[in-house]
Amino acid sequence: MPWEVQRDYSLYAVALFFYMFMDTIIKNYLSAFDELNTLIDFRFQETEKLEKKKRAEIILEDFLSFLILAYQNGIQDFSKMTKKQVKPDISEMNACIYLRIDGLTFEDRAKEHIQNDDLTALKILAGDEYHRVYETAKFNAAKKTGSKKTWVTMLDDKVRDTHTYLEGMTIRADARFYTYDGDSALFPGDFSMAENNCGCRCIAIYN
Repeated sequence: MPWEVQRDYSLYAVALFFYMFMDTIIKNYLSAFDELNTLIDFRFQETEKLEKKKRAEIILEDFLSFLILAYQNGIQDFSKMTKKQVKPDISEMNACIYLRIDGLTFEDRAKEHIQNDDLTALKILAGDEYHRVYETAKFNAAKKTGSKKTWVTMLDDKVRDTHTYLEGMTIRADARFYTYDGDSALFPGDFSMAENNCGCRCIAIYN
């Protein structure tokens, strides 16, 4: 078999393995989202008759557990992608989870939604925070390893145009993704404009 044919076959095999691996990562990621929504929904209904402060404590405990899991999953997925074993840094994880956005932490926003009895807003917050923490974990790991990153969307009609613009873009781990509206991000969920973060399902793949 000519060398050129062998080379093409090898590239095809690598590409096939990559997309199979990607499919597993994305399925696991979306599955975690579903679990989070189910748990928030269940806890919200289960604690409906409790005093608001106690109700908030119970829901926030579940919320925090899932954000810790999001960070751990991000580190684990990064290790799988790059075949580099990275352990989570507790101080970085805490800083990520309790990040203040416009002066408010996830706890502040969640308490407000619970006080207003707004399950829809609470579930949106949970999804956005899980996404942000998961992606931040991978980015924090990448900073220590000199990896490259690629923007990957869910390739469906729900993907906003500014994110479709970034599909497949590969840059250094410490560089920013710039989209056509002038906004930029180090990773999905890191844009300066809320409309580019809310409901985002994109992920960064590292190699």
